[in-house]
Amino acid sequence: MADLLVTLANPRGNMIYTQSVATKLITDVQNNIFAKTAPVVYAIKLDNSANTTEAVYMKLYADTTAAGSGVTVGTTNPLFVMKAGAGKSVELYMPGGIQVAQSQYLHVAVVTTAGVAGTTDPTGTVALTVTGE
Repeated sequence: MADLLVTLANPRGNMIYTQSVATKLITDVQNNIFAKTAPVVYAIKLDNSANTTEAVYMKLYADTTAAGSGVTVGTTNPLFVMKAGAGKSVELYMPGGIQVAQSQYLHVAVVTTAGVAGTTDPTGTVALTVTGE
């Protein structure tokens, strides 16, 4: 797994979070997207093109702890869900952004089942890029 957090000089989305092998491992502190409270998400790219056997679902969660200890993938309701079909790459742009509450951190999981109950990791490689501030 390779994570990257970059600060950009951009009026919308001055931070980019990438994960080259996205999984449901929400307990990894690296899943604290943007490493700050109250982030705003402006764009998401879910690249499932290398995983040609199954669709994947990226789920965003908000939690008051940086480590995401209040989030249980498969039980906790996600803040946002996005699907990429088998062998597909999907991009979503939100000019108004998705605002996370003032005292909460943003966390992510990528699984192969839609809905709250999905907990199965993708078998193939999935890349995730989230742009925000």
